[in-house]
Amino acid sequence: FVTQAVNPGARAILWEPAEGVTAPSLPEGIPLIAIPELTNWLGTIADCYALNVASHNEAWTCYYTDFPLVQLRDHRIVRHWSVPVYGAHAFAVYRDRALFARGYDARHACTLLRLDDGPGASVMATFKLLDEHGEPLQAQLVRGRGDTLYLYRDDRVYACDIHQAISPFSN
Repeated sequence: FVTQAVNPGARAILWEPAEGVTAPSLPEGIPLIAIPELTNWLGTIADCYALNVASHNEAWTCYYTDFPLVQLRDHRIVRHWSVPVYGAHAFAVYRDRALFARGYDARHACTLLRLDDGPGASVMATFKLLDEHGEPLQAQLVRGRGDTLYLYRDDRVYACDIHQAISPFSN
C-alpha cells in the first residue's frame, strides 16, 4: 500500500510482494520501503482494507485475509492484534482503543475495541452513529486518520473522534 494518497508528502510504504506477484510501479522519485515481517509474521496480505496514517512516522493497517490490526512506527511493526471485526473500511486509534467502521457484519455500525496486552482485542460496544437529525448516519465513504473517523454522505463530512465514542463507557 502507498501512504502518498492519504498523507501527501509522507514516505511511501510498500509490502514486499508475495512470490510470483509483481509489485506495482510508482512514479519515479517516490521512495519505497519493504516491510517483509508483515507477510512473514502476520500472514498473507491480499488487500489493504483499512489504512490509518496517524503521523509522518506512524501508520496502522488492517488487511485481508486475516484482518490483524498492525501498528507500524518508523517502518517497523510495533504491535499487532487479532481483532473480531472483519472487512472494516476504516478505523480510528488512540492508546489502547480502536474504533472500527463498516465491517462485514456491521455495514452501518461502529465497533469500539479495547486493545488488550495479549494478541487479541475485546469488544467494548457496537453502535450506530447518528446525524444532526438523530437519524442513523449511513455514510457513502469512511476514512480514519489518527483518533478520528471521517464519514462522507450527501456532500457533507462528519467527524467522530474516538474520545466521543469512549466517553459513555468511561467511569
